[in-house]
Amino acid sequence: MKKPARVLIVACELASLQVRDGASAAVLSNGIGEAPDAKPVYELLGWDHRTVPETDKDIGFDIHPNGWKVVLTPRVPVLASTSTPPLFSSLIPRIPELVSEGKPLGPTEFDWVVHPGGLKVLMTVEKIMGISPAQLRASYDVYKKHGNCSAATIFSVFNRLRQKDMGPGKEHVVGLAFGPGVAVEMCVFRRPGVRAEVIESL
Repeated sequence: MKKPARVLIVACELASLQVRDGASAAVLSNGIGEAPDAKPVYELLGWDHRTVPETDKDIGFDIHPNGWKVVLTPRVPVLASTSTPPLFSSLIPRIPELVSEGKPLGPTEFDWVVHPGGLKVLMTVEKIMGISPAQLRASYDVYKKHGNCSAATIFSVFNRLRQKDMGPGKEHVVGLAFGPGVAVEMCVFRRPGVRAEVIESL
């Protein structure tokens, strides 16, 4: 039996020497304190994590007498993009509602929320997954307007995707972020309101 819980997640980055400052927050809940007819903005369906071997020197932070130094090597876009397909292929078949007649949904059937660690990161993920810029529209928009705010950025992209000018979009969303390790985190969400909007428009 699941234990009722509500968790406040806060990410605050003040590393403006190399990336932009930013702060974001989200509430993760499994129903505690919510009205019976309440619907989440995003419903978490599943997640997975991988650490790419021998990449601990590619993303990280060094503390120096003059401040906090962010470490990002030129290998990061390739490492991030090439680790995405196997993680996606492993995660999606394990979520029953994303499998139809024994075949899991493909990358083009999702909107994508990718941490905009750089323009090249977004472009390489787009290319290797065979998705369109429109599926990454929120990530591109946040990167264009605010740049990379480190850990806080992914929540900003999720928030941007839910704005009306982003369009109704797709019912399911893949969230993808990268960090020291190189660590790769992937989550899959459903947007309950999207299905209703599509049905009403028919």
